[in-house]
Amino acid sequence: MKLRQLEFVIWVTRLGSFSKAASKLRIAQPAISKQIHALEDEFGVELFHRDGHGAVPTNAAKILCRAAEGIFAQLDEAKTAILNSKESPTGVVRLGVPPSLSSNFATNVDDLIKSRYPGICLKIIEGWTGFLYDWIVGDTIDLGIIYSSQATEHLVWEPLVTEDICVIGMPTDKPCQTDYSLTQVAQLPLVLPPRPHGLRLVIDKVFSKHGLSPNVVSEAEVWRILKDQVERGDVFALLPPSEVREEIESHRLCATPIAKPGIKRTLCIARSGQKRLTKAVEKVFETIFDETNRRLRKDQ
Repeated sequence: MKLRQLEFVIWVTRLGSFSKAASKLRIAQPAISKQIHALEDEFGVELFHRDGHGAVPTNAAKILCRAAEGIFAQLDEAKTAILNSKESPTGVVRLGVPPSLSSNFATNVDDLIKSRYPGICLKIIEGWTGFLYDWIVGDTIDLGIIYSSQATEHLVWEPLVTEDICVIGMPTDKPCQTDYSLTQVAQLPLVLPPRPHGLRLVIDKVFSKHGLSPNVVSEAEVWRILKDQVERGDVFALLPPSEVREEIESHRLCATPIAKPGIKRTLCIARSGQKRLTKAVEKVFETIFDETNRRLRKDQ
């Protein structure tokens, strides 16, 4: 019995499918089937009932899965203890950031980590906050910057900064409107990210609270596409000005406030509540907290 075999048992049990487990682990399905068969031969029992709908774990598989999860939990604790016993933090830390923060911000954080903690290898992964939430829970990343509206009991999180969301559109030759009412915003053609991304959840919640619905004419999960649509002048976006600072400063876009009650978003740094912090993850967390506050508060 090998650790890799036990990992296969865990994921087939959790996902109820050999093909889904293979996709999750990024290996060929026959490799999983072969190792599961080897375990069944070793124990002399069937571990999964296979049918056209997936794989149903037997009682033996459930017993083995619980034991395997305990083994991996102990190994994780041992790894964490070893890493934390070192004076200087070392190890790989996977950080997920939204597209709007993935350029200058991510570069600044990476530079700070390299200068302060050369033993840490920071891997930065870009994604909308809806994806980042799933990646944190699924242990694809160690830390992620998401919206506080997405924080659940599965996460440990701390708020970073709260910002006003404005109407983002093309500059015109007409005098700038001082602000939009929420009712006026609801009448604008908008491009927004789809649910369940954090920005969309925040916007939908505010509109629903006031008996309104946003006029969403386009949805975009690609940050560049969203901005390009606004720069063509066809639609408006709802964003904090800090996310399009360069475009505003170069007069390619303009930001108009939304009158009270307005729309606000709070960014937070989050991690899984089911996993113990390594010293490396802790130091990256602290650096992100300081750098995010410094950068975003400067923009306000």
